[in-house]
Amino acid sequence: MKTIHFLAMCFALALFGWTIPRTVFPVPEKRSMDEKAIAEAAPYLALSPEKYIELVPKEGPAPVLLDTEAQSSAYNGSICPFCGKTGKWLKYDLVADPEHAYCVQSGKDIMSFPVDGKDTFTDYNGRSYERAYFITPYVKPIKPNTGNVKVYPENYFARERIEALLGIYYGGALMPLARAYYATGDEKYAERAIAILYGFAQVMKAYPWTVHSAAKPQPREKLLACAERHDSGFHGWLGPARLAAAESNFRNPHEAMYFSNICNAYMMLEPSKSWKGQKEYVLENLIREGSIHFRAYGAKQCVFNAIGMYAPALFCFGVVLQDTYFYDGFIKIMDDFLYNENFHDGISTEGSIA
Repeated sequence: MKTIHFLAMCFALALFGWTIPRTVFPVPEKRSMDEKAIAEAAPYLALSPEKYIELVPKEGPAPVLLDTEAQSSAYNGSICPFCGKTGKWLKYDLVADPEHAYCVQSGKDIMSFPVDGKDTFTDYNGRSYERAYFITPYVKPIKPNTGNVKVYPENYFARERIEALLGIYYGGALMPLARAYYATGDEKYAERAIAILYGFAQVMKAYPWTVHSAAKPQPREKLLACAERHDSGFHGWLGPARLAAAESNFRNPHEAMYFSNICNAYMMLEPSKSWKGQKEYVLENLIREGSIHFRAYGAKQCVFNAIGMYAPALFCFGVVLQDTYFYDGFIKIMDDFLYNENFHDGISTEGSIA
């Protein structure tokens, strides 16, 4: 499906050139009734629209670990802070068991670990909330003699829910539901996909701009100032994010993949009758609010070989918001970076947008 989205972008560029298209998913004259799209969405019909809204984390997902270098990639990416073993860390099934996440190696519910204390955090709306933590004996601080490493299970849980709802590399509930609606026109898919978008629109302005291991987020004023000058001042992989703030690496590229999915779903769902007056709310409070992050990093090549994750979000923002800054920036990346750096010798690299 990433290839389909890329082809849609290429088609739009070929057809419209420098003119921003109204959408890349116009209402088809005849719905495809794609059996694969219908099958992929089928499991996600088990949850109601109201449940999808309920599952959206009300607070941002970071920090997940504390007492480390705030802008670091991770401690040791192979060590699970819950059990100390290597391999996949967490298991979460959005449909079958949406209220629990488990440590893969030990099988324990991550919310069942003993509480060693609680910390208070404040979101961008000024609301304070508590997060319980436990001290992990398995993970050592990057800097010696900086104290014990705190683990916040509820924030790990929030990270898993965000990924399960929106999808990063693949999966997630949003895009299968949106694709099934686009293939069939059946409102039962649209109702649930729109609920996910609406749920995130309700909380997006509260999510801080931060990283997985920072006790305090970047102030909103700094985010807005960086957006004004189109320069975050942070490393393109390791700097702060919002939806993807709990990732130990590739936060900015992951943020881009989340918003590529959000924008593509929005375009697929635009003609739906299930918006119930929420379409403009989602546009302003989720998509336009989320675009501030990308204005801060810039409509430019800022993530090195992860540009293939980042650039599609610029295109999507350009189309959905009818924004020349994002759209022209995407075209410049296509012209300058993706061709000169990736395709000049006829061989693409891992940064290829395709």
